[in-house]
Amino acid sequence: MWSPVAPGRAFARRVGEVEAPRQMVWRGGMPLGLFTGRRTLCLSPAGAGTELSMRETFSGPLAPMNVRKMPDLSAAFAQLLGAVKREVEGG
Repeated sequence: MWSPVAPGRAFARRVGEVEAPRQMVWRGGMPLGLFTGRRTLCLSPAGAGTELSMRETFSGPLAPMNVRKMPDLSAAFAQLLGAVKREVEGG
């Protein structure tokens, strides 16, 4: 995965869980569980449409140090979700 926050760096992710068509979990991190990131994407009914939500959690002994160093990813997440919305709506 590539992120606009760090355009020169690729982030390896694996799909860890799938509960089609409701949920998908991506996982990535450091060896030996030193730092693990888990991104959960969920689809749920919302009126006449569907809501996509995303949550990210971190674990492992190095998580507190690494999380403090991470930039604010809100804008990148909003960009990702906006791109998904445009694609789904045919934009």
